[in-house]
Amino acid sequence: MFELFLFVDPLCKKCMKAENIVTNISNDLDYKFKFQFIPMLNLRIINKTLKKMELKNENVTINKVQKLYYRIILDYKAALFQGMKRGRNFLMYLQEELLFNNKQYSEELIFSIAEKAKLDLEMFREDRVSKLAKRELKKDQLLANQMNVTSPDSAVLFDCSKINSDGIMLKNINYSILFKTCCKERIFNTQKYGKFCKLHIIK
Repeated sequence: MFELFLFVDPLCKKCMKAENIVTNISNDLDYKFKFQFIPMLNLRIINKTLKKMELKNENVTINKVQKLYYRIILDYKAALFQGMKRGRNFLMYLQEELLFNNKQYSEELIFSIAEKAKLDLEMFREDRVSKLAKRELKKDQLLANQMNVTSPDSAVLFDCSKINSDGIMLKNINYSILFKTCCKERIFNTQKYGKFCKLHIIK
């Protein structure tokens, strides 16, 4: 089985596109392919979003942007407690509303999306303010550091069948790069999926 960690900025359209690409790849490959979306939170990401919001003449401060990210990520971690698929759906529904439908983050929006993602609302209400969700947020940032991921829209792929196998880093994800990389490097064979091969960083 292969496992892919996609590191994302929750408020980035490019990252949402990468999420869709990874989801489609997992459906198109006739092979066990586990994947996770790992939200990143650092000063570089916060400042980038702050500048975008300022260009739209929104009344924002760096503290407001930081709190927004913190709230979105905790909501996502809480949704994940009810299953990986439901959690990913929750994140992508939320991104669609915030990034494409220009909705403002609010409690009403969050719970309507939680309902759409078929979450247990009472459980979600408790989990989104829990210490466990906060610990999971910190673990994600530690994971990014351990994998030397410095920017979102980056993925790391592992062959879980091999002990201590090297991960493959891919940057600027698109369908063609991800699928062709799998085939070219014989991570997957298009007819019979072959053996895992080591890769350098692909940009």
